Amino acid sequence: EYSNRDENIEGISMEDSSVTYYGDLIGHSPGGSDYNLVLDAAIKEAIDSGDQKRAFAITNEFMKEVNKSGVVLYEQHYYFHRFLLAILSVPADAGIPIGDEDLFLQFNQLYDSRSIKMFYETKVIVPVINRMNQFRKSSSEMVMDKITELVEKNGGDLTLSECAEKVGCHPS
Repeated sequence: EYSNRDENIEGISMEDSSVTYYGDLIGHSPGGSDYNLVLDAAIKEAIDSGDQKRAFAITNEFMKEVNKSGVVLYEQHYYFHRFLLAILSVPADAGIPIGDEDLFLQFNQLYDSRSIKMFYETKVIVPVINRMNQFRKSSSEMVMDKITELVEKNGGDLTLSECAEKVGCHPS
């Protein structure tokens, strides 16, 4: 607890950091493991570049590392949550909304590594990359994608006026 945000607590300025992690504050126990910041940065880079295959590989490596690290259960959950935050920080930093699902509520109901890995991949990585790619497309590309989809759906049997109406644009 602190009453003044400018106050330094054991050399950590509360004003300089919007998030302070528990692992950054506690002493490191012998035989313990540190959160891997290299994998943290790598997952952010893979998500930002839209490289789903690489993001899956990094997630797999992260899961293996946490499971082999020998950290206690509460620390594993802390690492899992921190990794989830790393993934979600990419679209947040880009100003891209990720949806209204309560991912943390769903995530907190998972207890085995296989389920957690699948959650990262199917509920977080794929939707975040898809949302970022969709958001990054220009509006003309999005309109062209809709038109292509309509033409394919109707087998080419579509007038310009019908197409424009369905896409929400003027025929010209």
